Amino acid sequence: MEPPGFILRRLTAYLLDCVGILIYALGLAAMAWLTGAEPGLSTPAGWALAFVTLTGPVILAFSLIEWRTGGSLGKWVSGLQVQRDGKHPNLVRVLVRNTGKFLPWELAHIGIWMTPGEPFVTAPTGISLILIGVSYAMLLIQALLVLFTGAGLHDRVAGLKVKRV
Repeated sequence: MEPPGFILRRLTAYLLDCVGILIYALGLAAMAWLTGAEPGLSTPAGWALAFVTLTGPVILAFSLIEWRTGGSLGKWVSGLQVQRDGKHPNLVRVLVRNTGKFLPWELAHIGIWMTPGEPFVTAPTGISLILIGVSYAMLLIQALLVLFTGAGLHDRVAGLKVKRV
């Protein structure tokens, strides 16, 4: 099991990063509201728009920042850095890491958009509930791996480690 201080730092970094993502998402929502955007998109088109405007840019931004600086804002505030052999990772590795890190989030998005009826209004059923459940299970597995080994599956697949600076 990892030392409590390291786990607390990783959790703090994660939560700070989530706040940043939330601010970005609220900015997108505010822009849509201010422009009166009511796309009335089909389910696949709605998911694609959500991916192109939210998930994709978040994955790309986190990857570019980790590639250039070794860590997101949350990691820097928490005194952590993503490394490979003591150096900043290359862009491909951080893209793989962040794609894996945000995969549960995107599965939940797909589950929401596959809800029959209107997303966030109609209760999810069937495949939507399965995808949302799988996303929660993936988050739990990630958390347990970090807690007990210090590295999530996304870190392992990318061949990277989060270290205290």
